[in-house]
Amino acid sequence: MRRSTWPGVAAVALVAVIFAPVFHCDWVWDDTLLIVENDRIQGIDGILAGVTGGLWTDTPTFRQPAIYYRPVMRWSLVLDDALGLSPALAHLHSLLVHLAAVAGIFALGRRLSGQPQVAGLAAALYGLHPIQVEAVAWVSARNDLQAAAAALWAAWFMMGASSKRVWPTVLGASMVAAASKESAYLLPAALLLLAWGWDRVSDVEVRRALGASAVGVGSVVAGRLLAGIAWPPGADSSHLLASAPFTTAFALEALIWPVSRVPGAHLAWPEPVAWTALLAGALGLLLLAGLGRRRALGALGFGAVTALPAWVAVAHVGLFGDRYFVLPLAGVVLALASTVRGSSSKVGLLVGVLAAAGLTSQNLLTWRDNTTLWSTAAQAHDNPHTAGSYAKTLELAGDFNAAANWYARATVAPHPLEHACWNVAAIHFKRNRPTDAAAAGLRALDNGCPHSGELTCPTAYGMALTGRFNDAARLGALADSDPWGLCRVVDLADAARSERWDALEGALESSSLDERSALANKVGGLLKDGGDPETDSKVRKWAQSPAADSPL
Repeated sequence: MRRSTWPGVAAVALVAVIFAPVFHCDWVWDDTLLIVENDRIQGIDGILAGVTGGLWTDTPTFRQPAIYYRPVMRWSLVLDDALGLSPALAHLHSLLVHLAAVAGIFALGRRLSGQPQVAGLAAALYGLHPIQVEAVAWVSARNDLQAAAAALWAAWFMMGASSKRVWPTVLGASMVAAASKESAYLLPAALLLLAWGWDRVSDVEVRRALGASAVGVGSVVAGRLLAGIAWPPGADSSHLLASAPFTTAFALEALIWPVSRVPGAHLAWPEPVAWTALLAGALGLLLLAGLGRRRALGALGFGAVTALPAWVAVAHVGLFGDRYFVLPLAGVVLALASTVRGSSSKVGLLVGVLAAAGLTSQNLLTWRDNTTLWSTAAQAHDNPHTAGSYAKTLELAGDFNAAANWYARATVAPHPLEHACWNVAAIHFKRNRPTDAAAAGLRALDNGCPHSGELTCPTAYGMALTGRFNDAARLGALADSDPWGLCRVVDLADAARSERWDALEGALESSSLDERSALANKVGGLLKDGGDPETDSKVRKWAQSPAADSPL
């Protein structure tokens, strides 16, 4: 092994050691839905599904239209499944991809600066920066790592284009990057800025490489269109403008001052803009540009261009994520490396590496499991998104009482979390306290939750249990669905109280006696528990008289 390669090997080894605890992390966040419960990540069928459908197409929560086209990510899940699906193996896969990106930073930094030690420190800083934790510890965010690794090696091939024809490798790497995540769709423009910074745009082979990158990305976009994948809604000019200051502040804080990184910041519940971070980040970038001049500007341009899709993502989803800046961080690190000249600046870079290692080691602990992740997130970001996510985690763990409390916190005005609205009343049935569903559901509706069947029907049923049958029936009529049949039982109970037996007959027209009896038990049980045993008795008589219009 050549002496100039050792700094890169050391950087990769250090990153691997610091991230080793990730093997003890469980499936978290969307991992269960995207990976464990995915119907098509097996064999040839899984490979074909990656080309013909969206990332979430075959998952339990998929809703039309598909908007994420990421074949490489889906193929990586096929590999995970073939190796024996487990959190440890999946996290190993993600870490190896991340290490490939770290090696790419070293190779590119050494090629651009000619300083192996500086390139090694830059690679270590890139690999250990705390914003990497989300993408490495959360398997569902592996696509960000894949896009970054492929894009960095595409840049390395391009910047060595003067010595040999490399456009086929740039073409392939660009295709992999774009097929991993949409953040690489602007890769040709980012590569152009990087080549400009090192005054390489006039080289014929570099131009060919840039053209190859454009063709590679374009072929992925064409595949997206052929697969019928839609473009994300909610990223129009008004949303982009509204999200710009928050997205910029979040990005600069994450890149320049990543002291505590935990998911949960959301545009729907904006936190105060971190003006200090915004100012410090802007000044830091200006300082880098001044010290590194054209080369730093080219690298920063690479980072800025690859960050633009993150702006679109925030405007669309509303959720800020460290994973969005895995690739832009490469531009910042390369710009920083271009300013390192003497021993003192190398020492400063080393201090940054050690500080990043400490923060990353601490932040990794947050991602051990969903309970740790969302309890920490709820403390750091007090908003309905984190409250609802923590509530769902508690519900799945069987702690229904605590879950009810957090669902209530997730459905506060003026912007309750829609997913929490579906559970805030129903959770009380799991607590064996169905009457509590009435107060919880009505409060959520008053706070702005929509009249979904998941919310309205348990609420109406809870109201009927407290004797408010008429009000419960009127509320149940507003539901857009009846997923558990509760609104139907409430309506029939109200009909029986008004002696509208034709309504009960119509509900089970041509039904068997057993079905009539089952319905009578449900309706009669609600009437009895709601304080009307007399009508309960009438309903049970009705169920035993299939030919009669009335039990009287």
